[in-house]
Amino acid sequence: MREIKFRFYDKFDKKMFNIDNLWFDDWLTTTIHSMNDCRVLSLWWDWYPIMQYTGLKDKVNKNIFDWDILYFEMYKDSWVVKYDDAKGAFVIVWNNPKEGCPTENEIAYRWKDCEIIWNIYENDLIDNMK
Repeated sequence: MREIKFRFYDKFDKKMFNIDNLWFDDWLTTTIHSMNDCRVLSLWWDWYPIMQYTGLKDKVNKNIFDWDILYFEMYKDSWVVKYDDAKGAFVIVWNNPKEGCPTENEIAYRWKDCEIIWNIYENDLIDNMK
């Protein structure tokens, strides 16, 4: 069984935090308890985006979360991990599409060949990805 983990990005402090406890209080707020900074946050979703662990690890054994940017040495390019509602699964989307790029199917089984280099929030790519 895969581990269920979450983290959130604080856009104001520009820091990533692991989530230890998560409560859905109502449709407007969610309370997060993070041991990293010992506080409880009541938040709006846009202010503190929450990311889910995919259950996969990169080539250096680092947990892969949605919205991470993965670099594949063999393709000399990067992809972004995101959840696809239609497929009901995490997928990778080419960060810089160009002719001759591998398809999702060609790269889908190469998780162990990638390395996490960043995530879209810390890299300011969020506006280009949504």
